[in-house]
Amino acid sequence: MLFFIDQFYKFAYINPLIKKLMSTDKHYQGTTDAGRQTYMTNFAAKIGGYASTLGISPTQVTQIQNDAQDLKNMLAFLAANKTYHHNVTEYKDLLLHGDKAHTAIGVLGTQPALPVFSSTLAADIMGRNATLVAQIKNHSGYTAAIGKDLGIVATGTGTGTHTTTTSGATEKEALLKPNLKGKLNKGNLPYLYWKKGTSHALRLMVDRSDGKGFVLVTVATHHSYIDKWPLPLVGTSVIWHYKGVYLDTKEEPIGEYSDVVEIMVKGV
Repeated sequence: MLFFIDQFYKFAYINPLIKKLMSTDKHYQGTTDAGRQTYMTNFAAKIGGYASTLGISPTQVTQIQNDAQDLKNMLAFLAANKTYHHNVTEYKDLLLHGDKAHTAIGVLGTQPALPVFSSTLAADIMGRNATLVAQIKNHSGYTAAIGKDLGIVATGTGTGTHTTTTSGATEKEALLKPNLKGKLNKGNLPYLYWKKGTSHALRLMVDRSDGKGFVLVTVATHHSYIDKWPLPLVGTSVIWHYKGVYLDTKEEPIGEYSDVVEIMVKGV
């Protein structure tokens, strides 16, 4: 018996179809916190319009919308605390050693306030969502178009709501994923870079931790970009999040979004 079990798993390992059938991935939900927030925001904004078609109750819609907002508030609080911790550490260093100009120490800043959560706050937002998605996909009113609009069709390891594979893309193109990297240049500005390969361009997105989520930075036809957006106020810092996806010659997305790159920017 052990021999046959061993042979089955060896076969499963070398057979992509069997591996896929054995998989329980939920990549449509996103694989990073930023991706999960993007997915949940889109899902919550659109689910009300499909409630009657898919047999979803008003109570479920309210829970979904509250879940999305609770997640957004929690992640915003976490990002604000990272920034505050960084500022406190710099303030401590300045208090101990000063700086080259021996300037006044300034103001420490205000600690972020605790987030305000909904009355339906509950653990396991993503698990609850996965259960609802299964319910949706088993409903007679469900269609592929609805699935695409809600972002519940897995596309690999992207960020959920961004359906990045065009209808005419080849299998090879569908697997494209930029290896986005970033750092601060000598001018204290974010410098993003990647391998352009055979793609036409790259759509670069940024979340500046300002509550607006990811927005377009540029469509770059080269392999690098310097973000010259105004920096924070002098003496403060904030985390900017970047991600990108390759574009074809019609500037349609191909493949998957890159992993999110975090860069701490500082006002100088």
